[in-house]
Amino acid sequence: MKRIIIGNQELKIKDYYCAYDGEYLPREDGKLWLYVNITDSCNGSCPFCINPTVKSGKATIDPATYRKTLSQIKDYIYGVSLTGGEPLLFPGLVNEILSITQEVCGSHVEKDTVTNGTGFEKIPEELDLKLLDSVHLSRHRIEDTANDEVFGFSTVSAKMIARLKCFSSSKRTP
Repeated sequence: MKRIIIGNQELKIKDYYCAYDGEYLPREDGKLWLYVNITDSCNGSCPFCINPTVKSGKATIDPATYRKTLSQIKDYIYGVSLTGGEPLLFPGLVNEILSITQEVCGSHVEKDTVTNGTGFEKIPEELDLKLLDSVHLSRHRIEDTANDEVFGFSTVSAKMIARLKCFSSSKRTP
């Protein structure tokens, strides 16, 4: 297993894929998909959530620390997901972290964010879509009312999702 050093901490990089027959298949690239917790804060109250600090309202990522850490591991990254809590409670911070990621890693690193749908209609206006490859919308139930019950607030409806269909970015072409 490959190892990298960040600061004084040695971290293992899983350099294999698990196969269904119990064998391990080597992963030559040694690259990681990085999940970045923008905040612990969340406006949802999902009964299965394991994060006890979701109501604190505190943005937990420091952009300067993120830049420093990302600079140390950029050669090991092939993708970055901005998660939380609910990252879109802090769209300015999301944009800042996306900008840092773009600056440090370049456009070849895939970038996305995961959201419960907070401010869904405002995503094209509030997020720098040129820096995003995708937005992942968490839904725990197909029916809107059942989904609202899980999250504990009125979430983005299936009609809203269908109306917006997708956000267009000229960054990548198929």
